[in-house]
Amino acid sequence: MKYWVWSSGPVPDGEGAYASNRPLPPANQLKGGRIFCAGVPNLFGRAAGKSIPTRGNGLYDGGVAAYFYTSAFGGLGPGFFTGVDVPFNLVRAKKWARETRSGVLIGCCFRGSALGGQGHVAILLPDGKVLQSFQMGPNGEPGLNTDYIIEKSHAGNYYDVMAHPEAWINHNKGQIKEVKPDREEPQEDEDKRRDDRGRPERERHRDGRDDHPDRPRPRDDFGANGDLEEIDPADLGNEILKFIRRYARQTKAPHR
Repeated sequence: MKYWVWSSGPVPDGEGAYASNRPLPPANQLKGGRIFCAGVPNLFGRAAGKSIPTRGNGLYDGGVAAYFYTSAFGGLGPGFFTGVDVPFNLVRAKKWARETRSGVLIGCCFRGSALGGQGHVAILLPDGKVLQSFQMGPNGEPGLNTDYIIEKSHAGNYYDVMAHPEAWINHNKGQIKEVKPDREEPQEDEDKRRDDRGRPERERHRDGRDDHPDRPRPRDDFGANGDLEEIDPADLGNEILKFIRRYARQTKAPHR
């Protein structure tokens, strides 16, 4: 993709900056198109389902001036990533990229009212090269490229700000949707289960409930008033004695 020069007007939501909060276009729609520096991370963000950086002003949204703090254009002040970005440090940036195996957002902020050379956004890759788009040739060459390692790209202390991969791709400015559990249980139920786990078995079921409703339950003999009938021990003993004698007669060996 050749470099595209934005000279005036709002940052475009199509070719060049791709500053649109829509799903990523098909590759065949991007191939052969043009892109300028902020368009690179804009496409990354859209691929991840995130919104483009914004200042709440269509004149800058999705452009370099929306990314970081800038004193340009009369003093725009803090940018979209202000608060999660930090001063650029070459060694630290390379360490972040290697450890996360992801891209570190790096930038050169706007410092004046002119566009040329005043701001740039790029992505430092894990292999130490920089994914970026810029113009050196007359026809937008080299455009989108990874031709330079960070040491060469940073020559003359060019970059002055950076953001960790987790900070810039997941930066929450209203575009991240909170993921909620599929099933939420009332807190009091969890507290009850926690208490039950610490109670003896006999205490858990003294309220008459059974955790296993299909389990056979013992038969209860109730009187007319619904209460358990009282049994006289003497009567119980006589009944047992009768049962034993009856059983003995049935099992007694025959006489010869």
